[in-house]
Amino acid sequence: MAAIPDEPAALLAAYRKAIWKLIGLALFGVLCLAIVFFARRMFKLPPAVLTLPLIAALIFFGADLWRFFRLRNAVQRMREASS
Repeated sequence: MAAIPDEPAALLAAYRKAIWKLIGLALFGVLCLAIVFFARRMFKLPPAVLTLPLIAALIFFGADLWRFFRLRNAVQRMREASS
């Protein structure tokens, strides 16, 4: 995993990039949930099938979520230090 930048400008740029990446991943996840929802209705699958995209998203995008939380904490520490 990439290291957290030390410079404030680089840290804020990485944080903004992580936010946009999470927004994109959230849209992709909602799209996947919609597809599974309609497939479940069409093929009469059990409701437990809806948990599959949620579990898959946590597994596949967990590193991006972790990086976002680390960057958010670093930005908060930087803002507290500058105050």
